[in-house]
Amino acid sequence: MKVGILTYHRSYNYGAALQAYALKTYIESYGHEVEFVDYWPNYRRGMYDLFNFNHFKKDVTLKNILYGCFDLVKDVIYFFPKLIRYKKFQKFIETNLSVISSRESFREGAQIPDIYDIYIFGSDQIWRYGEFALASGFDPVYWGEFPINAKGKKVAYAASMGVMELDDNKIEFIIEKINNFNAISVREQQLKEIIDPLFNKPVYQVLDPVFLLEKEIWVENASKDFKTPEKYVLLYNIKHKKKLYNYSKNIASSMNNKLIEISGSINFKRYFLKSSKQTIGPKEFIKLIENAELVISSSFHGVAFSLVFNKQFYALEMGNNAERVKSLLRTLGIEDRYITYDKRSDLKEQINYEHVNTILKKEKEDSKKYLSNSLLD
Repeated sequence: MKVGILTYHRSYNYGAALQAYALKTYIESYGHEVEFVDYWPNYRRGMYDLFNFNHFKKDVTLKNILYGCFDLVKDVIYFFPKLIRYKKFQKFIETNLSVISSRESFREGAQIPDIYDIYIFGSDQIWRYGEFALASGFDPVYWGEFPINAKGKKVAYAASMGVMELDDNKIEFIIEKINNFNAISVREQQLKEIIDPLFNKPVYQVLDPVFLLEKEIWVENASKDFKTPEKYVLLYNIKHKKKLYNYSKNIASSMNNKLIEISGSINFKRYFLKSSKQTIGPKEFIKLIENAELVISSSFHGVAFSLVFNKQFYALEMGNNAERVKSLLRTLGIEDRYITYDKRSDLKEQINYEHVNTILKKEKEDSKKYLSNSLLD
């Protein structure tokens, strides 16, 4: 069959890029022809460009103009480190996702072609209520609105919403769009409980796509040229929180390890620190987790890949975005790996991966069964 995936495939974000690769690769293993529906809407235009001219909001106020100018100046200062990172993501997207980064994408939902036997929506936070300079709200494309009256089935796989704060208007939108789908699976238990009573078929909870591929495949995709220290603690500090950095540095020191920090974007204040690796690409990201003594992450996919590689890890202080990690840890019986600053981490407590992998194996089987049934039914 011909399968089209709608997700955040053009994001220069480690988790987004790698989950997209995992889903495509796994479905291809069944012999299907798989490609990404190259939808990248106008409100995301410029988001990962070296210069983003969408810094200026529609409301022309002195405050917005000043903020826009400040962000443009940052683009100039960050140009060369951003260029290094940019090229690595571009190469991964073109080589591993088979998406030509320079090619014009579908900017509007109405442009999406009706040429697939199955449309798979997900994973990642495609159902997130977005707040962008050019638009806000849910994107109806990711809720199955387009193509209208498609001949192909529409299936949601491991769809996520991020922060689940829903008022009456948001619930009304979901009720209106949810039955665009032939089958639905989500990533978090809380989202399953929200969607279940609104959908006319069972809603399933499944694993993120990165778990669909075996560890050996991820090892093959890790960078072969990137050198890592002999012993180090890896911090995935997605939003550059200084408190999280200091907390992790203390843990690394107590283990007599170096600290290596990666982040979701370039931050010039810490760019020149020896511990900072802000310009790595997806393949280096895999390598760093694979070889770490301990992983501390404020990101879901930092936790997910720690589990893939059976690493000791802590998920730390994710605020309103904590539910997606907590849901996964509850499923695996290791809720204690989510900690807060006021809770001291006990480095002597080790994750029992014999137990975790037994649960994970069953969850993988159920997730694969859902995908298989959705493709064949």
